[in-house]
Formats: sequence, structure tokens, C-alpha cells
Amino acid sequence: MLSAEHAEELRRALVALEAVVALRLEERCAYAIRTSDPRQAGQALLGRPLGLPGTEGIPGTGAYAGDGPLATLVRQCPLSAAEALTVVAAVAPEIDEKFAVYYSLLSDRPGVAHLTGEVVRTLTARTFPGRLAASELLGPHGRLRGMRLIEMDAVDAGPLVGQVRPHRDLVALLTGGTRAEPELSAGFPATRLQTAHTMADLIVSAEARRQLTAALDRIRHAGRVLDDWGFARRHDGVRGTLILFHGPPGTGKSMAAAVLARTAGRPAYRVDLAALVSKYIGETEKNLAGVFDRAEEEDCILVFDEADAVFGRRTEVSDARDRYANQEVSYLLQRVERHRGVVILTTNLLGNLDSAFARRIDLQVEFPAPGVAERLALWRAVLPAALPVADGVDFAGLAERYALTGAEIRDAALDAAYLAAANGQVVTAGYLVSGIRAAFAKSGRTPPPGKG
Repeated sequence: MLSAEHAEELRRALVALEAVVALRLEERCAYAIRTSDPRQAGQALLGRPLGLPGTEGIPGTGAYAGDGPLATLVRQCPLSAAEALTVVAAVAPEIDEKFAVYYSLLSDRPGVAHLTGEVVRTLTARTFPGRLAASELLGPHGRLRGMRLIEMDAVDAGPLVGQVRPHRDLVALLTGGTRAEPELSAGFPATRLQTAHTMADLIVSAEARRQLTAALDRIRHAGRVLDDWGFARRHDGVRGTLILFHGPPGTGKSMAAAVLARTAGRPAYRVDLAALVSKYIGETEKNLAGVFDRAEEEDCILVFDEADAVFGRRTEVSDARDRYANQEVSYLLQRVERHRGVVILTTNLLGNLDSAFARRIDLQVEFPAPGVAERLALWRAVLPAALPVADGVDFAGLAERYALTGAEIRDAALDAAYLAAANGQVVTAGYLVSGIRAAFAKSGRTPPPGKG
């Protein structure tokens, strides 16, 4: 929430915007279109000059003095007078809907009730050179869009006809609101990965831990290596980091991805491949583009579980569908190569990944099935301290006898705990073996014969 002082800074900026609106309405009054008759509208437009003499008549950047969010943004970016006024105009309807009405009065297009590029041009410029500069200000390579302060719809009628909106985070920044996290939607088919675990909780091989540490270093120190030391200026394609976790199911790949993100202090999102891959030809590229663009905006880590489903080998072309499927894989290779963030892929089937794609991977981390020593450590790690366990349970024997993954050991321990709770007893070796047998059954395997 904004302090009273910072709220007053924002109010003064809106008052200044209203003064500009009043000035523009007065300047346009003589040439306003107040008819639906095309001839009369044309006559009104014929009298309108393409520009007026003098200055642009907008507040200078000094009008945004202070130490609140808006003043800080204007000073640190730094924004020009026209850019600052555009930012305020974009946010204004989120604070008071009367600004949308103002914008409709400044537009000659019927039915417009929002800020458009044309209205921004009218607000920020009155001279002919200023109007030309306003078109550049709103262009796709302009600073406001490049810094993700505003977004602009592209429409067939012209580059300035589309609606101008504040970026989703700008409103929260300037009004003291909470920054919205991405939510699962058609445009962003991904869910936040959360974990209670840390790097110390990961029970992996020494080599896997070394590679995870290397991955963490890449995420943490990208700014220093790429920007401060200049690697990004000297080399192409070094902005992004592509990491592959491979190994059998249940060996901790997804958990490690969540732990890596948590340790690096970055949000991570698991992409829903079923929602991403469309049955309609060409839609997969569109869906992926949206996911990668949003990930770059949010500076989050993308996690693709079972990545071979999307990043798999290209097939022999026997029909149009195969041809388009191969085009989708090619697009994926290019899009991942251009991505400026971190992508983690997990797969149970390393051999199914496209070979050209595999060459682009920066780090590979193997998660093999745990050996006896790892299984014993997993048994000890999955049992909460408060869990009542009977004396004499031979966890070393369980680890040696039953070849389970970490996920299966967790499930077996959980089943045993529920059995103990339901019977009012402690967790016994029998309950644990019952859970182990259930874990074997889930994977379609048969536990080793013999007692226990």
C-alpha cells in the first residue's frame, strides 16, 4: 500500500494529466467530429491542422519529483516527458474510470472507450514533429514496450489504432498493489512448483550433486558473467541456460528442479504439456511462444516434465501431419535457443530426445536408480521425526532387499503411517512391508520372494 506522501505524488500526476486532456479538448474543439455523416465528418477533418506551432504543452519530468514509485521510475529509467505522460495515461483508468471517458472524447473513432496509440499521440504531442516522434515512442522497438511498461494491441486498421494497456506489473508498482504471479490459463499453461525441501535434502550421487551445483552457479551468476564481464556482448546464444535431468521415474528429477529454483530464489513453473501440444496444426508454436514470452517477463524457470513428448525425435515424413509435427520440433529448437531464461527438462527416456536438440543442452544431470546406500539414506530421510516407529525395524535390510526409488520409498512409508494411524499403533516392519508391496504393485513389478 502506498504511503500518504507517495499517494499524493500519484494524485498530482493524474491532475497534471487531466490538465493536458483539457488543453487537447480545447485545441480540438473547433474540429471535433460530432456527426455520423461521412461527408460532414470529412469536412470537419479538413479544417484540422496537422500540427500546431510552439511546444508540446505537456509537463516536464520535474512534475514527477519525489521518492515514490512513479518518481523513481521516471528518474531511474529515465523516462522522457512524453514517455512519463504515456505511463500515467495508461495507468489512469485503473484508478478512475473517468479517464476512459476522457480518451473517448479525444478519439474520432466511434465506439472507442479506452486509451489507443492515436490518443497517446494526441496527448503527448501538438506539433507536427512531435506527432511523428509519438509514433516512434509507441513502436515495437520503443523503450516503453521494450521495458515492458506498456503493451499494445496490434490491429489491421493501423499500428496506432490498437489499445494501449499498462503492463500487469506496472499498475501494482505505481499503486502499491501486490505483483500478480502467473496463473494457470490457456495463455500460460503452467503451474507453480513449490517445495519444502532444500539442497541438503536431495539424496543423489556425488556427480549429480556436482552438476546441480554447477547449474545453481549458472543461475545465480548469470548477470556477472554475461553482462558485467561481457560474454553476452561478445557471443550469441549465451543468454539462456538449458538443463536436462534424466533417469528412471521416481528418482527425484522434479523435486530437484523445485529445489534448484528455491535455492536460486527464482519462481519455477511446470508446463502442462497436454495443454501446450494442440491437436490443431500450428497451435503448438503459438502456445509455446506465449509460455516462453511470459517466462522471460517474469524471470521464472520453466520445467518441462517428460520433455521427450514435445522435444522428441523427428519422424519420417509420411503425411502432412508428420511434416507439421517435424516443423513444430524445429520451431521448439529455435525458440529454446533464443530463450533468455532457464529451462529445465526432465525425461525418463534420454534416447528419445531429438539429437539436434540434445546438442543445445548446457548441463545434463543423471538421476540413476538409487543403490543400497542411497536407499538406506532415503528411508531415514522420508520418515518425519514425530512418526512413532517400532523398535528394531531393520531399515538397512529393507534398503538392501527392496530396489525402490525415492518416490516409492516415500509412498511406502506414507502407506505404513496410515496403516499405523488407523490401527492405533506404531509403524511396524509389517506395515512397512505392506507399503513396499503396494509400491511394487503400482509399478507393475513383483517384490522379491521370501519372508517380509
